[in-house]
Amino acid sequence: MFFSQSPIFHSLLDGLLVELIVTITGVLFARTILKWWINWRYGRWTITIKHANVVKLDKIPITPEKIKQVTDIPEDMPVFLKGMCSPYKILRCDLMREGVELGGLIIDDQKREIIIDLDLLPEPTNTPLNL
Repeated sequence: MFFSQSPIFHSLLDGLLVELIVTITGVLFARTILKWWINWRYGRWTITIKHANVVKLDKIPITPEKIKQVTDIPEDMPVFLKGMCSPYKILRCDLMREGVELGGLIIDDQKREIIIDLDLLPEPTNTPLNL
């Protein structure tokens, strides 16, 4: 009964309650702003894959989180792109260098579009790469 009558207890309880409300509101607000910024900065990217003059994947959307990951860590971009191409063709080339040079990979930042033409990329050979 002592704590329920104490003005110190009431002021501590009021202070803790206010801090809890402010913290929860701040976290929810910050998460909302961060999600909006990531969607604005990395959203609306698509990928198109062509093989044998047929469009296999036509403007498939890529999540903002995946684009953020592959742009923040450049080593992840060729792994992601080869994974998207793997059902259609085995790639044994440096997609980021040879693919761009041969015209098989186009990354258009203005249109937020990635286009991969598998016909323009080199065919895999049967010889091991380390020989």
